[in-house]
Amino acid sequence: MDANGPNNGAPDSPPRFAPLAAGIYPVPWGHPGHWPLIPDGRCGRMRTQKAQRIVAETDRDALLVWFADKGRQPSTSRDVYQRHVRRPLLWAAAEKQMAPSDLGPEELIEFLTFLRQPMPADRWITCDHRTYALGDHRWRPFAGSLSETTCRQAQSVLNDLFSFLADGRYLTVNPMPDNSSLRPRRRPGRSTTGVTAGLAVRVCADRVT
Repeated sequence: MDANGPNNGAPDSPPRFAPLAAGIYPVPWGHPGHWPLIPDGRCGRMRTQKAQRIVAETDRDALLVWFADKGRQPSTSRDVYQRHVRRPLLWAAAEKQMAPSDLGPEELIEFLTFLRQPMPADRWITCDHRTYALGDHRWRPFAGSLSETTCRQAQSVLNDLFSFLADGRYLTVNPMPDNSSLRPRRRPGRSTTGVTAGLAVRVCADRVT
């Protein structure tokens, strides 16, 4: 089995990943030690060639500028922003060997679909549905399935991030797909409601890490 295959050892053993090239960095607000680092995006395919409005040479710089812009948010909201951005960073590095600024609509549709059923489960979901510290080898990005509300919340956070980077001329455009590309099938007679970019954060609604 190659390094990208699922674990065949104990269910709580660290996941295995293919090595990444140079030019990588940890997730700025906390990186699980046994997970791959993030490509820095200096040559990201969505990067603009125009003069930037934000000061950022790498994706890490750009993420920190965006997060600083959220500095006045309550700590619970900041935690949710961090969680919802850490997951696609790790997914892009582990599954695609891509930087955040490499992600286009196709990859983001794939990621948002993945959120509803993270696979392989032994790589992405804790075996006992508990939360662990980032330094613990049992840590995983998910502690269980996410509700549709939390998936929409994740989409809102990512849209906020990519809109900020596009407005700051770090990216050429906001690569987030429109809602029609992501709308799940609904049962007749049931309605859904959207989640605003302001994020009415409900941290305890799901079992998440």
